[in-house]
Amino acid sequence: MMNTNKTGIVLFVYKRPQHTSEVLEGLRKNSIEKLYIIADGPKEADNPGDIEQVHRIIDSVDWCKTEIIKSPHNRGLSNSRVFGVNYVLDRHERIIVIEDDCVPAEDFISFMEQCLDQYESEEKVMNIVGYAMPFKMPKKYHYDTYFTYRSGAHGQAFWRRSWKLLECNPDDFNQIKESKKLRKKLDLGGRDLYYIFEQQMEGKLDSLQIWWTWSIIKNDGFCVNPTHSRIRNIGYDGSGVHCGTTDKYLIENIEDRKSSEIRFPPEMKVNHEINHSFNTFIHGTLWQRARDKMERIISA
Repeated sequence: MMNTNKTGIVLFVYKRPQHTSEVLEGLRKNSIEKLYIIADGPKEADNPGDIEQVHRIIDSVDWCKTEIIKSPHNRGLSNSRVFGVNYVLDRHERIIVIEDDCVPAEDFISFMEQCLDQYESEEKVMNIVGYAMPFKMPKKYHYDTYFTYRSGAHGQAFWRRSWKLLECNPDDFNQIKESKKLRKKLDLGGRDLYYIFEQQMEGKLDSLQIWWTWSIIKNDGFCVNPTHSRIRNIGYDGSGVHCGTTDKYLIENIEDRKSSEIRFPPEMKVNHEINHSFNTFIHGTLWQRARDKMERIISA
């Protein structure tokens, strides 16, 4: 049944109690009325104590209404995300998604809601991101948001109408491999996406994000990003399923950036200078991982 509130807010958790506590403390400062919490279940190799501690933490939330769904088994990253998003979007027109390593600023929800309002009727805008990659913006760019072709995973928001366009079709990758035109289109979101897609298809990665990003690019969609981050990611400490250890994505002092009225760019188009910096910043990490992997294979 549809909820009268347009936006559902959902937190995905698994087995990181300290991270979960920090994220919940950030959300508490955002004056949330209701929070959905989707808790994935254990794998055989997991320490049950970590998951039990996470459950105690989410059960103790008393500063807003909660609806908690705990899986008795491990759905996996992608399946858990699809289940949770579908569950919330069955009840709301749009959704704000946050994971257990994304600590939000005090104005995170306000920022995301304003962006959702701004672009609600713009079919080409398919995704909002709360995290800003820490690269240098052009000096003459005076807006609070910018567009990219690529979706980020650190604090997201989108509408039911855009989520309906998600496709996880393996044939798409085969077509990309055979078509220079499609490969060039994928590269709009970064030249590393082909490598990530390849890892996904080989079963070495369990990522819904590559499918979501490709669905956006495939449909000529845009993602909205903040110039100043509303998310501080604490997951690059070796604790995550797919994250290594790095301080490259570290954002400081997000609490000092309060938003009132957001300055949106007057034209709905990608700034190519910003998009180049955005993609180049990401390539530096992911291409290095690819090169390191190949060197290990060659030297083995």
